[in-house]
Amino acid sequence: MNNGVKAALDHGVTDLIIVGDSRLAIQQSMGVIACRKETLQVQLMRHKELTTKLNSVRYLHAVRASSADLLATEALESQVNRIVFSGTRKTELKTLNRILEVLYADEQALADVDLNSQTTARCRRAEPINKGLEMKANIAGGPSIIFNHYAKRNETKIRGGKVCKKIIGYDANALYLWALGNEMPCGRLTTVEAYDGIIDDIKADKVFGFLECDIRTPEHRKQYFGKMTPIFRNVLIDCTNESVIGKHMFDHNEARKQSRTKPARKLTGSYFGKKILIYTPLLKWYLSHGMEITKTYCFIKASSHKALAPFMEAVSIARREGDVDMSKAMIAEMMKLVGNSAFGRSGMDMSKHKEVKYESSDIAIKNNIEHFTFHGLEELNDACEITMKKRRLNNNNTIHLSIAIYQLVKLRMLQFHYDCIYFYFDRSDFQYQEMDTDSAYIAFSCEYPFQDF
Repeated sequence: MNNGVKAALDHGVTDLIIVGDSRLAIQQSMGVIACRKETLQVQLMRHKELTTKLNSVRYLHAVRASSADLLATEALESQVNRIVFSGTRKTELKTLNRILEVLYADEQALADVDLNSQTTARCRRAEPINKGLEMKANIAGGPSIIFNHYAKRNETKIRGGKVCKKIIGYDANALYLWALGNEMPCGRLTTVEAYDGIIDDIKADKVFGFLECDIRTPEHRKQYFGKMTPIFRNVLIDCTNESVIGKHMFDHNEARKQSRTKPARKLTGSYFGKKILIYTPLLKWYLSHGMEITKTYCFIKASSHKALAPFMEAVSIARREGDVDMSKAMIAEMMKLVGNSAFGRSGMDMSKHKEVKYESSDIAIKNNIEHFTFHGLEELNDACEITMKKRRLNNNNTIHLSIAIYQLVKLRMLQFHYDCIYFYFDRSDFQYQEMDTDSAYIAFSCEYPFQDF
């Protein structure tokens, strides 16, 4: 392991992923488990001395091929302790073994890869692509945006112009429940190739579902969408790149040294989206407001029904009755939880579920650490809490409901901003202060904005 780290430093590597076949050695290197042998302590100290020269280091455990067969879509015949430099290669390998999040590289594939270049050998992938995984990758959560940091009545000005006369907060009551009661994708989801007239069919309500496409905002519409970009997507933010996060945040992150923020996927607002899934009701709004689809890939076809509208009504009626009759307040609170859980359960990521066990025997603890499903360990007074990954996952969630609800909520948010506030008010008369997915706080230039305007 030390030889591999030294070789990486000689090549100028700053961020390193170490793939090994010993779970115990990895845990000792991370400091999770103490190293008792004196002969190994010298090597461990040398390893720590080398890794301090890196910006970041990550340890991954390469499991046996027989174990990988149970959990991965495809297992390669040989796993070796090699350093994979290319980011593209690491992404492909991680996709191949997404359940265990382990990077595999067989000897033949690595022999074809130039470790100093960005070109990589292709990984095989199971076909067809699972629609659930594709939708999961396109789930974008609810945005929370700060537009202006401070506003005060009769003191601050709206964009340096008119004086702020009133600040009003609007909150959408049970917005996710409302979305659940709208048109939902029902029936068997089928993937079809995009054809020439698919956009016209979507506009005419001839097809319903999700379109995978590239979409952008034309230059002449960017001023219109300037205050709230219409497309929300998850992107990988590289905190080590100054051109991505700006000089101020880059310097702040570098000053944190060992606690520097690592690259991670974040929800962002954008003028464009590449190869993203868009629900047809939201897509129709995009098209009606001048946005352009530059390329289509495929269409996930579904039946349109308000299948959960009775459920929405039952929850809403119970909550209204609880407001009127205090004896039914407990039922109203329970129904509120039931309504929220319907959405939350559909979007639950079951691949993150773990099994927890408690062991006090040294032999049992060691066996669990060496097991290929081992995830983590925490020492207690006289035992250890061991977290294990599940061998099998029964992922039967209706994840397509989750992405549909998220996009309907964003549609409602955009409609309120552009089809209501921006439609009836001049931009010099209002200014968004902050907003969440289901709420917005707006400064107006008059006391009674909707009455006066």
